[in-house]
This record gives sequence, structure tokens and C-alpha cells, in this order.
Amino acid sequence: MRKLVVLSFITLDGVMQAPGGPEEDPTGGFKYGGWVFPYFDDFLGKVMDGQMGHPFDLLLGRRTYEIFAAYWPYVKTGEDPIAAGINNAKKYVASRTLTNLEWGDSEIIKGEVPTAVGKLKEQEGPEIQVHGSGVLIQTLLKHDLVDELWLKIFPITLGRGKRLFAEGTVPVGFKLLESENSPNGVIVANYVRAGEVRTRSFALEVPTEAELARRKRLAAEDTDRIVTENRKTVESYMDGFRKGDHQQILSCLAEDVEWEMPGSFSLSGKEAFDREIEDDAFIGRPTITVTRVTEEDDVVVAEGTVQCQRREGGFLSAVFCDVFTMQSAKIKRLVSYLVELKSGALPVFDGA
Repeated sequence: MRKLVVLSFITLDGVMQAPGGPEEDPTGGFKYGGWVFPYFDDFLGKVMDGQMGHPFDLLLGRRTYEIFAAYWPYVKTGEDPIAAGINNAKKYVASRTLTNLEWGDSEIIKGEVPTAVGKLKEQEGPEIQVHGSGVLIQTLLKHDLVDELWLKIFPITLGRGKRLFAEGTVPVGFKLLESENSPNGVIVANYVRAGEVRTRSFALEVPTEAELARRKRLAAEDTDRIVTENRKTVESYMDGFRKGDHQQILSCLAEDVEWEMPGSFSLSGKEAFDREIEDDAFIGRPTITVTRVTEEDDVVVAEGTVQCQRREGGFLSAVFCDVFTMQSAKIKRLVSYLVELKSGALPVFDGA
């Protein structure tokens, strides 16, 4: 059984987006690309040499593969041992859109990612390393496919950005294997998977009247909060579609989300949802206008208009009604009704 290791640069608040430079991944309006550079020194260089100075295979998401393929093949391997390791590694790529991989010894994973990665781990070969690949890592974490985490934790907070431990994270235990600190304050910590999460309580065996009253108030406050959070989640979901930000869209969904468009399709799970977002029939970002949002209990209804450019020319103009069933402020089920306007002209709503 091969070991699968996630190597990540992260901030104190868990952000992993664009550590290498401003243009690496500015999606979602991220403005802090290159946050690793001011802290990188000979100490971290030696750490990376040690972690990548032996044979390994690479498992990468599509965006990280494209970043790597535009950089590492052009670095002289004789002068950089890390470049030599990366360029010589077998690269497995999780992508539904790439068809032609020009970087040497690269292969697209076929079928469902969790199943394919499970089979890769069962094969003979070197350890499998995952770098970057934020969306892919969520899938690996969700399906408990990560054996070790090799983290470099930088002494900064960014507040926003793609996070290592996002929606794919499931409750599991890890054990610290080793740790050390760089002169610039970066914590290098390696963890290995170690069983399930254990819990116990410091509470009194028999709760007091004051404690029971506190619990009752907390439950009531949580109910009020969820009603507000439900609407915020739907707003964030719509905003993610406007920006073409898959990570933002997926962050709004429950793991076992269901999506149905009557007469068109019905699917379940985040991976299937993500695939449906990528529609090759259209190009560019859609123009979405939400004209009315109503909510009651755990149901939020959003109505509006959408317009997007067809790849073969012309535009799709339609009105929509999305019915969201929420669970813990996440989208548990979505039923989408879409009516195309044959004239191509969008209606004007008065007083919506």
C-alpha cells in the first residue's frame, strides 16, 4: 500500500491559496498571492529538499497541474533537485476538462477520483505527493485517503482565500510525527493519520438549573441564526456562479447535496454537482440577477433571470426559480426550474 502525503503551505487561519506569487491564483478576488516568499529561507529550502529528495509520484488537481506545467519544465533540473524530482515524477491529474497533457509522464485519472486514487494507493510504487490542489484535497479528506500531512505554517493571517481544511474535511485524528521552527517563525509539522476523534466532558454530572437555562437559550439563538445564515449561504452560492468560483459554490453545499432540474437531470454529491457546473455548451460567466428571495423555516426560494453566451453563438436568456432546502446553513437539496425566453429579451420586474 502506497502512502499518500499532502504537502501544504498554510497561514495561521488555514489559507493555502496562491503561496507562490500574485498571478498564481487570483480567483475570488484574492489579493495576497506570494505570501510565502518573504519567509522562505535556507532552512525551508533544506526541508523541501528532504521531503522531495526521494522518488515520488504526483497527484494534482487541474489548476495546480497547469501552474506546475507552466513553470517546472523550464527550470534546469541540474541546478535544482526539487525541479528534477517534480519533472521526473509520474503525474496523475484529476480533471474533467483537460484532454491533452503535454508535460512528460502525465496521465489523467479516469472515473471517480476516490475510487481511482484508492486503486493507485494499492499499486506498487513510490509515495504519492499532493501539492496545491485545494479542491482535490477536499475530496481526498472526505474519503479518508490522506495518510500524512506535511505542513508549513506561516505566521500570518489572511482572512479570506481557499483553505486546506474546508468543506471536504471529516472528523479524524492525527498524531504529530515531528516538528521544528524556521528562523523566520515558520512551523514545520508532519502528522500521520491516527484513529478517530475522541471527546470527553468537563461538565458537572448533573447540570445545574442555570446550565439547563443556558442550553435552552443557546438552542433558541441557534435557530434564529440559522434562518439568517440560510439566506447568506444562498447569496454566496449565487455570487459564486457570477464569479465562476467553484470553491465558493462548493463551500455552500452539504456533502450529500442533491440537485434536480425536472425533465433534465437529477444528481447527488458534491463531485457530481461540480461536474454539472462545467457546461461546455457555454462560455464566459453568466449574468445572474436575483429579483426576489423568500424563506420559511429551512426553505429558501430565489427567483430571477440569467443570461449566458452559447459557445456556438448567441445567448441563452431565461427566468429561473431555485428552491433550496437547507441543513445547518448548507444547501442540502436544490430544485431548479428554468424557462428559456425564446425572444432572447429578459423581462423587466417592477417592484421585485
